[in-house]
Amino acid sequence: MANRFTTFPESWWAYMPKPFKLLSDDLKALEAIVAAGGSGTPAGTTFTGIANGAAWPAPWTPGQMPSGASMTVQSEQGQLATGSTVGNYESTDGASARYTSQVADFTATFTFRRVGSVHVRFVGRCNTTSLDPQDGVIVNVNGTSLELTQVANYTYSSIATTPKTWSKNVDYKVKVAMTGATVQAKSWLATDAEPGAWDVSGTTTRTAAGHLGFWAGCDAAAASQIALFDDITITTA
Repeated sequence: MANRFTTFPESWWAYMPKPFKLLSDDLKALEAIVAAGGSGTPAGTTFTGIANGAAWPAPWTPGQMPSGASMTVQSEQGQLATGSTVGNYESTDGASARYTSQVADFTATFTFRRVGSVHVRFVGRCNTTSLDPQDGVIVNVNGTSLELTQVANYTYSSIATTPKTWSKNVDYKVKVAMTGATVQAKSWLATDAEPGAWDVSGTTTRTAAGHLGFWAGCDAAAASQIALFDDITITTA
């Protein structure tokens, strides 16, 4: 039997008593605030139901897109494909997906998967829209560690690091929090429960609002690499 609420024509709201219409308008306004990541409100992104080859939905926009790179939806996940020129980890081959608002304090959680030897990082408080920072904070989630790195005038310095194993074609969850001068991060297998403690924590002098988002870099031995992202939540202060 059809649900009488789902078959109720939306145009009939205009004829309902005023309190009912106010409720409808308020709910729509709340949905818009959540989608945009309003103050104190999480902006959640999943890619369920989005066709292959489509763009990432708001609030995400392309950052750096060199020749051969792409930022598309594939198999209901957000895909970043690096440039087509062999790199040796060079930034010119990297592709990035940028959150549309600049913020200073936030918490970000996401799922990611490395396909091949891609180099993946989360970038926060970055001074450039490409997410290739002259100044900013980088959370490296590749190689053999989870590392917090500060970039100041193109000079890279480690804030904190801990050993981690990032297997290919395995889903991991990552949580990053930046509040004032404090930067924290932790990661775990996506099939496990979130651990209570942070894996790494430290301080940074980069406290001003900046750009944030995801970066995928090319390996020296392969022309194009892929990183997949899903279940992204950005909560701003």
